[in-house]
Amino acid sequence: MILILCLLLTQTGCWGGRELNARAFVTAIAFDLTKDEELQEEQYLISIQLPVPERMAGGEGQGAGEGKPFVVLGSTAKTVITGILQLQRQLDRKLFLGHTHLILISEEVATAFGVNQVIDYFLRDFSIQRMTRLAVVDGKARDILELEPPMGQTPSAYILNLLSPQSGSSFTYITDLGKLQVLQSLEGIDPVLPRLSKGQETELTGGVAVLKNGYFRGWLGNFETRGLNILHNEFVESEYEVECPLHPGDQIVVGVNELRSVYRLEEAGGTPRVKIMV
Repeated sequence: MILILCLLLTQTGCWGGRELNARAFVTAIAFDLTKDEELQEEQYLISIQLPVPERMAGGEGQGAGEGKPFVVLGSTAKTVITGILQLQRQLDRKLFLGHTHLILISEEVATAFGVNQVIDYFLRDFSIQRMTRLAVVDGKARDILELEPPMGQTPSAYILNLLSPQSGSSFTYITDLGKLQVLQSLEGIDPVLPRLSKGQETELTGGVAVLKNGYFRGWLGNFETRGLNILHNEFVESEYEVECPLHPGDQIVVGVNELRSVYRLEEAGGTPRVKIMV
């Protein structure tokens, strides 16, 4: 008996475990700007996307369930934590942010409140992965979550692929929560975030949002973003349309598999300048 008791003390187990069926997995979060008519003040409109497993795939010999394979819920609040708590009141399952892959911030929110105020909550929550993608939306962020992708995925999974190296576009800047946190800690550097917008049928990527002290200040276009990726040595394999050196006036397509750049600060005639070598 004493031996059994000693062996029990060496056993491990799960403390604070929770059944999967008791959790509501949040795959994406969007932030828009709204106004309280009574208080006449601006607030967050926080939207979350939750997958509906029953609609994503049917059982053996059955097709997928009818309807969208996801649901989008929303709540208005002055702070992020208050909005999350209000969203929790709409569900009979515990919200779980550990599977959140995407945080979308509208241009209006990034201008009025700043990106730092939004992501502060997520940086303090250690259940949220540092690989979570970030983007600033040119328009309403909630509209992105409600748009059905062409390939039958959830919008969060589809956008995650668009904002990944596998997208194969040099016009797309790629970053995540961890990278943003590192860049914010460096003196004299203001990070940028990828741009996302809603097309007629699907989401569109290309360009970046320029930030100053965490607040939105403007956009960089596609070709400017490509140059930024080259400067950061984060170039994605791409193709260029250039003028043919043998036949002036004709255009040819050139594929570039690898590209590296080096830049340094120099002084010329008392004026600082940046020298870039590609």
